[in-house]
Amino acid sequence: MKTFKGLKIDSSVYFFLIAALIFIVHAIIQGNANEPIKLTSQVRDRLVENFEMLEGSKAQTADIQKIENDFITEELLFKEALDQGIHLTDSTTRSSLLQKIRYKISGVPATPTPEEMLEFYTEHLDYYTTEKFYSVRQVFFEDKPDDIEDKLVKLNAGESVEADTYWIGDYFPEYGLSALRSIFGNDISASFDGFTDGVWEGPFQTQRGWHLLRVEERFEPKILPFSEVQQQIERDYQHTKNAETLDTYIQQLKEKYDVEIED
Repeated sequence: MKTFKGLKIDSSVYFFLIAALIFIVHAIIQGNANEPIKLTSQVRDRLVENFEMLEGSKAQTADIQKIENDFITEELLFKEALDQGIHLTDSTTRSSLLQKIRYKISGVPATPTPEEMLEFYTEHLDYYTTEKFYSVRQVFFEDKPDDIEDKLVKLNAGESVEADTYWIGDYFPEYGLSALRSIFGNDISASFDGFTDGVWEGPFQTQRGWHLLRVEERFEPKILPFSEVQQQIERDYQHTKNAETLDTYIQQLKEKYDVEIED
């Protein structure tokens, strides 16, 4: 499941969305590729005007001839690039085209009214709820000591034990669960809920070594006040509306293009 700031889209739908966009971009490009190259008087006048602004002097006959030749050269090379399918095989070019057609479909996002923002906030409080936070202390060993269980007992008895230095320290005050996952991994971080505050637990193994851990304090999730997250609400609202507009367009494309997905 892929998540887009306020909108959850199944991976298969996301894949279809990208595929459909590629199809429509390709169709538009192929249509343009079959059109003749035209240098209209309006385009020529604009190119000459740009030349004169940059050069600071009036374009002469030879200058205009070069301007025309450069325009035709670029158009011919562009059509040849389309004919060779470079827009389909070059990931950077294709990504740029997809971004452009997304923007063309969705347009400039509308600025929500205060009432719309408040309604969006109320309907999506989970977006603006903090994760759990913990203050965690650790004792770290690069290699597992033979007496690690004895060390655990000593720690819980208030005694100190010899240990190794951990590269980012041994105390993590008010760390969010996501940050702790990056340090200790998913399984260990998920076990913090079962810890008794102030009690050493372990041993736990990670790629870096062995850990004895103690949760010293925990902070439950809280809803952030509307006044503190208004900018984020506006961005989420606009992103959601754009995604809805795009999804409506994709539903129309489903009837226009055939998409085959191999197992």
